[in-house]
Amino acid sequence: MGNKDENGGLGTVVASIGSLVILGGGCTFGYQCFRLVHEGDWPSFEVKDLWIWANLPLPQIQWRGTQKVIEWLLDWPLSVALLFAGVVIISIGGWIHEAEKVRLER
Repeated sequence: MGNKDENGGLGTVVASIGSLVILGGGCTFGYQCFRLVHEGDWPSFEVKDLWIWANLPLPQIQWRGTQKVIEWLLDWPLSVALLFAGVVIISIGGWIHEAEKVRLER
C-alpha cells in the first residue's frame, strides 16, 4: 500500500484548486480572444463583474486609501486576477505539502 504522501493530502487538494483557478483565468482569456476574432469586440470582464455576479456587496471602507486599493483590485481584468490567484493558491498548496512531508518524517 502507498503512504500518505503518494495519495496526496491537503496540500495536493489546495494545489489542485489553484490549478482549476488558473484554468478559469485561461478560459476567460480564451473566450475574450474568441469574441474578438468572431465578433470583433473585446468583452471586458473585471473582478468587480464576478463579485457582482456572486451577489456580494461591493466593499465600502471608511479609510480612503484602503478604499482606493480595493477599487483598484476590483478593476483588475478577471483573467489576470484568476491567474495570479491560482499561482498564489498553488504556492500555498506547495507549502502545506512540504509541511505535511516534514510532519510525516517525524
